[in-house]
Amino acid sequence: MHPGKFYALPQAPQMFKQLLMVAGFDRYFQIAPCFRDEDARADRSPGEFYQLDFEMSYVTQDDVFAAIEPVLHGVFEEFANWQGKGRTVSPLPFKRIPYRESMLKYGNDKPDLRNPIVISDVSSAFAGSGFGRFADIVADGEVVRAIRAPGAASRSRKFFRRNE
Repeated sequence: MHPGKFYALPQAPQMFKQLLMVAGFDRYFQIAPCFRDEDARADRSPGEFYQLDFEMSYVTQDDVFAAIEPVLHGVFEEFANWQGKGRTVSPLPFKRIPYRESMLKYGNDKPDLRNPIVISDVSSAFAGSGFGRFADIVADGEVVRAIRAPGAASRSRKFFRRNE
């Protein structure tokens, strides 16, 4: 109807995005206001928020990273000093952590790298130690993993309980 022009898709139904892809558009981006009308989850933003929605045709994972990292880096840089916080932004490309490494080091597949807590293999400390079950686990060829908590030895158990 209007050669050389395109249509904004306010609701961006999946069908229209897919039509753009088969029509030859190699990518589609939209910043969309959202409202999550479902039960809350610990790893999801509650209520209203904005999301960057994008679709790409016939791409690899590296193509997606190359398209989205500069956008996110720009947003992070723009708001790094919001309310005088003076935060720093990681340089491009963003750090990539293989799934297995992430699960072993952080116990999570989407770790917050601002938090320095790392899970470590401490098996060697218990090998032949005679320290009950831990020594037995290592003797059986298994692994003992722990989180280092400097200064925690001087704290009471009550300190580590959740506030109820």
